[in-house]
Amino acid sequence: IEADESKILKHKENISVLIEDSLEKRVIERCKLFALTYKENFTIREILLMRAFLSYIDQLVEIFNKNKMIETVVKYSHISRLFLDYFFNKFDPLIKKRDFDLIEEKIKDSFKDVLHVNEDRVLKLFLEVLKNVVRTNYFLNKEAISLKFNVEGFKRHLKGIQPSIEAFVYHQELQGVHLRMGKISRGGIRFSDRFEDFRVEVKSLMITQEGKNSIIIPRGAKGGFVIFKEREKIDKEEFKNFYTLFIDALLDLVDNKKSGKFVRDKKIVVYDDNDAYFVIAADRGTSNMSDEANLISLKRGYWLKDAFASGGSYGYHHKRLGITAKGALKSAERFFKEIGKDLYEDEISVVGIGSMKGDVFGNGMIASDKFKLIGAVSHSEVFIDPDPNPLISYKERLRLFNEKKGWSFYDKKKISKGGGVFKRDEKDIKLSFEIKNLLGIKQDIVNGEELAKALLRAKVDMIYNGGVGTYFKAFDEENISIGDKINEFVRVDARDIRAFCVCEGGNLGFTQRGRIEYAKKGGRINLDSIDNCAGVNISDHEVNLKILLNSLVEKGVLNWEERNKQLALLTDQIVNSVLWTNYFQPLAISLDEIRSINSLDDFQKSIYVLENNLSFFRRVYFKIPQNSDFEEVLDKNGSILRPVLATLLLYSKIFLKNILLESDFLDKEAAFEKFLFKYFPKSFASVYEDEIKEHYLRKEIIATMIANEIINFFGSSFISDFEKLGKEKFLLKIKAYLITNDLFKANDIRYELYRKEKEIGTQNIYFLLLKIEDAILYNVQWMLKGLYEKDICYSYILEHQKSMESFLSMLNLPKVEILKGEEKINEFFSKLDYLKLITGVLIVYKSEILDFKEIGYIYYLIIKELLIVDLMRMIELVPIKSDSEEVLKKQLSTLIEVLVIDITKAVLRFKRKGESEEESVLSFFKEKEFDLKRFKEDVSSLKPKPTLTELSILINRLLLL
Repeated sequence: IEADESKILKHKENISVLIEDSLEKRVIERCKLFALTYKENFTIREILLMRAFLSYIDQLVEIFNKNKMIETVVKYSHISRLFLDYFFNKFDPLIKKRDFDLIEEKIKDSFKDVLHVNEDRVLKLFLEVLKNVVRTNYFLNKEAISLKFNVEGFKRHLKGIQPSIEAFVYHQELQGVHLRMGKISRGGIRFSDRFEDFRVEVKSLMITQEGKNSIIIPRGAKGGFVIFKEREKIDKEEFKNFYTLFIDALLDLVDNKKSGKFVRDKKIVVYDDNDAYFVIAADRGTSNMSDEANLISLKRGYWLKDAFASGGSYGYHHKRLGITAKGALKSAERFFKEIGKDLYEDEISVVGIGSMKGDVFGNGMIASDKFKLIGAVSHSEVFIDPDPNPLISYKERLRLFNEKKGWSFYDKKKISKGGGVFKRDEKDIKLSFEIKNLLGIKQDIVNGEELAKALLRAKVDMIYNGGVGTYFKAFDEENISIGDKINEFVRVDARDIRAFCVCEGGNLGFTQRGRIEYAKKGGRINLDSIDNCAGVNISDHEVNLKILLNSLVEKGVLNWEERNKQLALLTDQIVNSVLWTNYFQPLAISLDEIRSINSLDDFQKSIYVLENNLSFFRRVYFKIPQNSDFEEVLDKNGSILRPVLATLLLYSKIFLKNILLESDFLDKEAAFEKFLFKYFPKSFASVYEDEIKEHYLRKEIIATMIANEIINFFGSSFISDFEKLGKEKFLLKIKAYLITNDLFKANDIRYELYRKEKEIGTQNIYFLLLKIEDAILYNVQWMLKGLYEKDICYSYILEHQKSMESFLSMLNLPKVEILKGEEKINEFFSKLDYLKLITGVLIVYKSEILDFKEIGYIYYLIIKELLIVDLMRMIELVPIKSDSEEVLKKQLSTLIEVLVIDITKAVLRFKRKGESEEESVLSFFKEKEFDLKRFKEDVSSLKPKPTLTELSILINRLLLL
């Protein structure tokens, strides 16, 4: 820069401070931004603010080079001065009159001075980012500068799924982000080593977290930070200081809550709504920092206290509970049930990713002494045990886990012949005959990376991923697009995997295209966000319990010690609840596999609904092809592949949650509160009922519980008719489903089936569960078309439940024997085809001023005598060859519904005084000269393969009645 003496004199104070601080190393990083002190009299702190913005933009977009951006803002220093003026005018707490809109106009006017298109892009993006800052801690004069952004304002400049709310923390030795999909969001904070693109890593994990969080109350979030020092040179105390600095800066950007009011530091000027729910969790590199985070929260007087960071001293510690691993294995257990194996009782051969000192891997590999772990790949080692003795190797794994040691500490005497522990970076490894035979390797010598790849391709029952990194991709994916350079040379093409199934205990082990490629060739796999969701699930239960318990402490109902005792006492109940989710979701995917064979169109409609109604759901993000190319994600049976179905399952839950939370639907009926109480352990809910009703996240809990229940039971095709029904009627469908489910007492039967799966058989259980859902759907659809909105009401319908049970039992229906000795199950399925027609009774009851029980009994006697259930089954089973036949099929079902209602009304009017219900029905047929015996014979003669024409003729005969 050519010196201007007047500028030097005018700006000498800040120039002197800059020189002095640089010499004293109080300013660590030197760069061209210092020129802004000379050119525009920027202070050091103002330069750090500019550096913060440029560092953030550098993480935000890939197309701009940071050094070029710095050159641009220095070159157009007068625009940089306007940027700074805009920021100060907007956020300085001492300014009374704010006119930053006027400054914005000056900035836009000054863009005419910009010479080159790339410079113009940089400055305009800087302005967009600046305009969307909604809070900052800059005026608190702390070491770290934090900025909070409304990402919606500049989302159009970004690619893929993006957060809605983002925080960026800048310090001379640290940078970090925290990304949230919504105000009520949660996720872990990780210590990253991806200096160039840590936001890309955090964003990928946030996307995974969003899917995983579909089962819990908050939406997805993720945070991450880098420290600009070599990891090995950061001691424990220094790391704690950096971590504290990062967390404290994030907390500056949210509100506190006191006496039910939102409060914040008076020096924080805000341009967003109240924002008091901010929670974090441990993650890679911060697994032992929960207590430290909670200490920050307590020192600041943050309202969440130690609910701020889950898993601390008074929480549910993931590793001690082994919850993530237990949940992941519970998820994978579904694959073995389907082939008649028991994951825990049968010998299961395993290849692992991780080491025994790790939480997810270690806990997973001590879950069964029947696992035959033939090998594992960790970040630095390859362990191979060609023919392990399950019990001996289990005891050795348990020792390593307890001693927190890696594979190199494995007792070599306990490794089977030819095995060993090798370094991943080893150049020449001489292979034993046993290893060559096990892995199908012909060479005598390979390097460590080649050995790791061969192990990951081994023919085993299960690959158990309990590590960190992306180890599998599609064959035509480029490594450069995946980002995980550390594992690039051990990464395997998914089409080469020979394992029967994969259990994803760790995140991002596969690319989504890799999962699809593996599933296409017959491999059994879900998603990481399905398999390893137990960790986030238990953390969320902890947070929500603590919110409640902390309020009880504040009211003096409990003291701190009693609160902690309560948490500990509830551990087993919470763990059990969490593991049920890992049972439900893989089961729901398996049922959707069956459904999708014959109802592909419904699933494609669900995809359309998600694309149209969730801004962050696009087919391309999840590798779902257009309908014209859908064969790519179908297996040989015509079923949609599991990774795609898993994605639909999770985002259908998110969609349902959103629909429920965006409306006042949940406030219209007190009956929905039962879902609030279902979230908490029974023993706890019964004692603190009033306090639970006042929970800060009451509505969110109810919405989440409803979304989970419906989608877990019915699958993602539940939302397929949203566009057709419209929002209001779809909300009514949700209520009709929940009421019908309760009316049928379907949950009791489902749980009986789950517990008896081994005795009844997995495929039989699938058939029975689908039968329940078909029956519920039939009744739901009839309710929507046959009842007024006000009549689709919990209290109105369920008040008749006992009457319904009594008149069904009076029919003396033939018994179905699903399982000997299981009367509850057998009786339910004997009545199910009659149960699904219950809405007809409600319709008649609304028009006839008579006893509900009498109406119901006559209604069902008519159904029984006319073999209506048999007719409806035959209609359902007729194969369809054209659209017109599909229409005729629906018309016949509707005609039967109408006829049964009309005949019931006619019999009720015909019934003579003193006649029993049975006598009145038979007298009616006789009066009408309807040959009931002949009609029954004709119905029976149509079995087993009637045509639509034959059924039409037969049903038309009922019109005579």
